[in-house]
Amino acid sequence: MKLDRKTLQALAAISGVGFSIAASLAVGILAGHWLDRRLGTEPCALIAGIIVGLIAAGSIIYELATTFKRTNDTGQNDLDRDDSR
Repeated sequence: MKLDRKTLQALAAISGVGFSIAASLAVGILAGHWLDRRLGTEPCALIAGIIVGLIAAGSIIYELATTFKRTNDTGQNDLDRDDSR
C-alpha cells in the first residue's frame, strides 16, 4: 500500500502529538516519583506530577485543536496544499 504525501504528513503530525503527550505524562510521573523518594512524601508529589503531566498534555491537545480550527477557517491548511507543482 502506497501512501501519498498528504497522508504521510498527517501521520507524522499525529504521531508527533502522541509522542508529546506521552512524554509530558512520563516526565510528570517520573519527576513526582523522584520527589517522593527524595522528600519522603510518598504519594503526594507523584499525584502532583500526574496532574502537571495531564495539564501539559491538555495544553498540547488544545493547541493542536486551535491550530487545526484556525487553518480550516482560513482555508490554508498545510496538509491540503498541493506540493506537486
